[in-house]
Amino acid sequence: FKKTLQEEKHKLLAPLKEEAERFEKLMQGTGMGYEELFSYQGDVHRFIDQMKTGDRDANFGKRLSDMADDYLKLMKAALRKRTDLHPTVQLLAAQLKLLGEMLTQAAPRIGTLDLALTNLTPMGLLGAIDNEVSRLSAERSRFMLARTPIMLRSMVQGEDAPFVYEKLGVRFEHFLLDEFQDTSHIQWEN
Repeated sequence: FKKTLQEEKHKLLAPLKEEAERFEKLMQGTGMGYEELFSYQGDVHRFIDQMKTGDRDANFGKRLSDMADDYLKLMKAALRKRTDLHPTVQLLAAQLKLLGEMLTQAAPRIGTLDLALTNLTPMGLLGAIDNEVSRLSAERSRFMLARTPIMLRSMVQGEDAPFVYEKLGVRFEHFLLDEFQDTSHIQWEN
């Protein structure tokens, strides 16, 4: 499962890395470095490096978005008069915009995969502990109180609520619901 998650993440990151490398090749064609060509060169350089390394903290913020939308904002003010650079910088801006769109589209899935990969071992351990607790409870004819809402849901599902109390053979005149969890779907159903 871990291998499958890693492969899926690699499939999402590979196109981002390729497009970041394409950006750098275009930039190298100008014969200039980040510092010479771009206003806010640190933002551009950091973003391209993050794309190349698959950094999950990569952020295509407003400044980068504005520069991608208007290629003149991408260039240093002193270079804007050099019309020979304009076609290349237009391509760079388009490439930057493409990278931003690709990241925006892939980021939620990449984040989910990162979280799954980070928590896979603890979740496996918790699953093993849960299985052992269930086994021991069944052996000793015990029932975990935390599983009561699940059992209650299975009893009430598709029935009127009084059915449960008829099954118990008890009549209750008053009820007190203590610490009802409004975020619990099971408790809402019950």
